[in-house]
Amino acid sequence: MILRTLNEVVAYLCKEINHNRKREISFVSSLMNIDIAEVYGRVVSEKPELLLCVETMASSVICLSLWNNYTVTVTYNDVYPSFVKLVDTEYQVKSMLLEAADAHRKQEYFVCRKSDSAMVLSAIKSIVTSPEHLNSFVSGVQPSVLDRAESEYVGIIVRLMYSCDYRTAKERKNQRNKEINRIVSLARSAGIEDWKKAYEVLKFCVNNWEYELGSATGLEFTSYGALVNKRAVCMGFSLAVCAIFKELGIPCKYICGTKNNEGHAWNMIYVMGGWFYIDVTDAIGMKDPLFHWGVTCFDDGRTVITEHGQNLVCHCDKNYIMSAVNRR
Repeated sequence: MILRTLNEVVAYLCKEINHNRKREISFVSSLMNIDIAEVYGRVVSEKPELLLCVETMASSVICLSLWNNYTVTVTYNDVYPSFVKLVDTEYQVKSMLLEAADAHRKQEYFVCRKSDSAMVLSAIKSIVTSPEHLNSFVSGVQPSVLDRAESEYVGIIVRLMYSCDYRTAKERKNQRNKEINRIVSLARSAGIEDWKKAYEVLKFCVNNWEYELGSATGLEFTSYGALVNKRAVCMGFSLAVCAIFKELGIPCKYICGTKNNEGHAWNMIYVMGGWFYIDVTDAIGMKDPLFHWGVTCFDDGRTVITEHGQNLVCHCDKNYIMSAVNRR
């Protein structure tokens, strides 16, 4: 292979490394004194995923009058380009880690520009407290960074740790889904209107779930704790309600904030043309499905941390529901 410019050299090496995973790559060029470190940096710029796949790159040259015979020797690790994700937003990182956690993968591989590395690392570390990842039984993450001076990119290998093994996680998900389907069936039997189904869900929660904190397993922080064990804290209740309403086709959001200067979680739902708050934890505590139903502004000193971006208005107040229920 005769290569006349550095751009041609970079393109050829990128193809042979990325597609063919060659360990020795030979070519002929009139170029003198090719800087292999510069070439490596340009190869990674062309295909950033290779940063986590290539261990070393070295070159040797034999001068043949006007031409030079180059041999580039490449060593690889066990990572393939298809394993690696190029990311530049927090949403990408969290979505890909959620997908990895749902599949119970032990490691995930990212590359990003050095200017984005702080954002990516922050997004990785935040998943430990992310409600979605608690449902996947993630107990911790351990990122390690590969930063090479020759490249404008950094590689990040994320080790994911779980509170249970894959078999247990799969069994728990099946149990959780079975219970969700049972509750959804009960809710649908109440009528076709969304408010009737939502009210039936709240009644079920009040009649069947209990508040529990401090179990040895920590499952009270997950939707599994609420749905299967029937015991959870505000986080578990709110996650479970989101899962149930999703199956019912009722828009629902997980909201986090503080109450009495402590962390708290509740929900927003969309019923009869309006978004409003519901607090399942308080409803369970008061044994009243409609306690805090239809709230658009709390007066109990709580703060809202989650940015939901919705106008709050309730067209389905408690009196409407109670009068409709009493007429049945």
